[in-house]
Amino acid sequence: MGRAMTPDHAPPAFELKLLAAELADATPGFDASRAELLALHGIEAGLARDFTLALRVPGGRLTAAQFLALDDIADRYGDGVLRLEPRQRIALRGVLKRDLKEAISALDLARLTTFAGGGKVPRVSALAPRRTPAHRRLEATARLLAERLTPSRRAYDELWLEGERDQGDGADDLQPTTTLEIGVSLPEDDAIDALTSDVAILALDDDERIEGYNLALGGAARDQAAVPPRLALPVAFVAPDELPSIIAAVARLHRDRGTRPGKAELEAALGRTLAPPRPMPPLRVQNHRGWHEQGDGRLYLGLSVPDGRIAAHGGAGLRTALRLICKGFGADVLVTPHQDLILGNIAASDRLAVDAALAGLGVAPMANGARAALKEAS
Repeated sequence: MGRAMTPDHAPPAFELKLLAAELADATPGFDASRAELLALHGIEAGLARDFTLALRVPGGRLTAAQFLALDDIADRYGDGVLRLEPRQRIALRGVLKRDLKEAISALDLARLTTFAGGGKVPRVSALAPRRTPAHRRLEATARLLAERLTPSRRAYDELWLEGERDQGDGADDLQPTTTLEIGVSLPEDDAIDALTSDVAILALDDDERIEGYNLALGGAARDQAAVPPRLALPVAFVAPDELPSIIAAVARLHRDRGTRPGKAELEAALGRTLAPPRPMPPLRVQNHRGWHEQGDGRLYLGLSVPDGRIAAHGGAGLRTALRLICKGFGADVLVTPHQDLILGNIAASDRLAVDAALAGLGVAPMANGARAALKEAS
């Protein structure tokens, strides 16, 4: 697939120069006309002359090292609270303008980014807490689509990272002018409730490979107040090698029309008829809270996060517990689209020690999983 972007799809050079000049001056904010570009770069104005950094994490997975780095960055540059937001975003609030560049550089060193964390860009959600081959393929599909639908980040690298890392040129012709919610899921483990997305991609996996995907269109139309929300309806079966180009076509139609495309519009744009959807198992929305086998001999633990806020209180609390478990047990962290957390890759022999660590810091197991027992202050 092509990766080059035309000049019309990149921010004008003079706009970047103006933003760079404002970044260097002593005023605490930016001109209001920069809001759209800043949002694309994952930067949103706060309420007290500060800013929120919104991280984009396709598939929601952080390694233990990435979570620990993020935890440190929240203390160094933010207000010390990690906020989980819908569609697997993570927000750091309280960042001052003078610290934006250093904070973004620190995130980049941890292989994390705020690029496309906000603004009008397609968002891809998936949840694969298990380590079965089917779940690994599902997560890989979500990451592939997220990369394909992300606009060029060259301007972001130039402004915030001084061109230190160019991670590709982004989508070849997709302007950042549309918010499209895309859910990627397995019918037998539809933990994200994919049909509530604008576009649902349901992987048909035979345990050896992905045969293809049932594509459903419709969804919630979050950016169209005049269009009533409805569940996405399966309209076609898509082969694996066709999926990226077909989803890019859906995104372009959504951008150009301003509404959700239907099957007829998509077929007209593609210039061909799509295959009908294939039979698939009933969709099962599974509850991943509590302890579960992850499919490779290790365990994962689903935690409910009240209000999506991860904070610490005097050395106790959920954030302190997560820091301890990531550092001491090497657990990775999976952010769910519903603002909860899953700690994965935990050795079965460490289960009791993890439970004890959580209990000792005020995070108590509940009947329907585990949740933070402390009330987090706002």
